[in-house]
Amino acid sequence: MTRSVGLHARWWGRGGRRRDIETLLRSVQRVEGGYDLDAVHLLPALVRALAYTYPAPEVAAERDCFWTAAGFFGGSGSLTSLPHIEREMKRLRRVDGPLQLGDVLLLASRGELVHAAVYVAADVYFTKNGGHFSVPWLFARRDDLLELYDDLDPGGAVHYRWPGLD
Repeated sequence: MTRSVGLHARWWGRGGRRRDIETLLRSVQRVEGGYDLDAVHLLPALVRALAYTYPAPEVAAERDCFWTAAGFFGGSGSLTSLPHIEREMKRLRRVDGPLQLGDVLLLASRGELVHAAVYVAADVYFTKNGGHFSVPWLFARRDDLLELYDDLDPGGAVHYRWPGLD
């Protein structure tokens, strides 16, 4: 395995996916003449399935930004109730150092959590703005998210990480 494959696999393979990502990167590296691989192919299955799609109206209220953040690395099938999602989100620990794939940006206003987005890379986050069926899952820059939620508490934008993803 070359050094660059290892570095990329370490980043994109978080959440227990490193071996799969290494295999994919090694295989495209062998293509004569090179191969362009869209970064979306390196993301977890849930993200690949949901990016730029809309939820069915009957489940839209449950499929908000918190559901998305809690299920980013998979296992979203059990995330069907708000109390379970809230329990999962309490497992997060604050991150003050460099961000990693899967870190969660939580936004607070008036002491209440108002939004969650998941860090992908290069100031890009995966999120869903609200639980309405007319709002898609999408990628957004941090500044754009902060602009949408302009009444944040001082220090109301904090990054967190799931245990075991260090």
